Amino acid sequence: MHQIFADLVKELDPLFQHLVDQEPHSTQSIGPVSGVYLFSEEGKHLYVGRSRKIGQRYGQHTRPSAPHNQASFCLSDCKKSIGD
Repeated sequence: MHQIFADLVKELDPLFQHLVDQEPHSTQSIGPVSGVYLFSEEGKHLYVGRSRKIGQRYGQHTRPSAPHNQASFCLSDCKKSIGD
């Protein structure tokens, strides 16, 4: 493994742990911030994403009328539930 890549991989676990340790937020508390977000349910981590506008991106994931190319988390979850 290339050393630069290996060094980057070593940094991932602490960063992921920091993400997991964050307090959950509601859609009203997110605001127009950029960063990384994590969807979890009952302690199981389901999806990690990043966005320049997390609040808006969350809406795209969860809006019933969102097209499949905007709601990748929901599409992925549906595919798993039907075994696709």
